[in-house]
Amino acid sequence: MTDFVASEHTEVDEVVPYELAIHEETNRVRESRGLETVAYDPQIAYVSRKYSQKLADLDEVKHNIGGSSSERMEAFDIYCTDISENLYMSDITQKGAKSISGDMMATFATNYWLASEEGHRENLLSDEWAYEGIGVYVTADARVYVTQTFTARDCDGPGDPPRYGEGYDG
Repeated sequence: MTDFVASEHTEVDEVVPYELAIHEETNRVRESRGLETVAYDPQIAYVSRKYSQKLADLDEVKHNIGGSSSERMEAFDIYCTDISENLYMSDITQKGAKSISGDMMATFATNYWLASEEGHRENLLSDEWAYEGIGVYVTADARVYVTQTFTARDCDGPGDPPRYGEGYDG
């Protein structure tokens, strides 16, 4: 995987490797603490990616903008129970770089969640979760937004996620 250059982020294929790196780091952290790993769900990842993009567009990092995690999933006919999410935002240039590797991005995000006093650590280390989707969006000015969504069981949905750029606007 090549380093992620902030100004070259627009295609979904360019962010998927970074989403998967965060997923792998999440499972590494969970395994190191004796927890089961979580499975990756591309439908959840798609909705998470769209939410990260919305956060970037609004220049905010808040849960439940335009509705809850469940409501965002239901907008795509994806029905999950017991949903929780972690959010992360960082400015790559504040870390002294113009690019960032997937492993570095994964380490920054998971370390932030592990150090969090806002429930992110609980979410990351809960034995309740069986599935997750990661959504990354990077702005042209090098801000990285990550939405990590956990569910307790596989979600009922339409199958393949929508094509990038279609669907959820909320």
